[in-house]
Amino acid sequence: MTNQSPASIRIRPEDCPPPPADKPTSATKAYADPTGALTSGIWRSQANRLEVNYARDEFCLIVEGEVHLTDADGHTEIYRPGDGFMVPAGFRGIWDMPVPVTKFYVLHAAAKATP
Repeated sequence: MTNQSPASIRIRPEDCPPPPADKPTSATKAYADPTGALTSGIWRSQANRLEVNYARDEFCLIVEGEVHLTDADGHTEIYRPGDGFMVPAGFRGIWDMPVPVTKFYVLHAAAKATP
């Protein structure tokens, strides 16, 4: 990542190396707000199939590859380079990646209720 100014951060796919042969994924966090509620970065995966259970909201932008996202009811959406999408907290399903994938991500945790 290259800092543009104190107010912006450049995030590039090349800032996150591909996963090593012994691991299916790699991630490079580019930003986390002071509370930790908001984080962003780049994530890469080898061709893979992952069961997911989201605790946080996630915005994804596919840079390379293809994702078949299937929800618990069996509905599948396919995302390719240039596609952006949201996965809400509470989502359960399958991330199927028939080819290696690179994505930009932004994760957001829900605010905690104060008594």
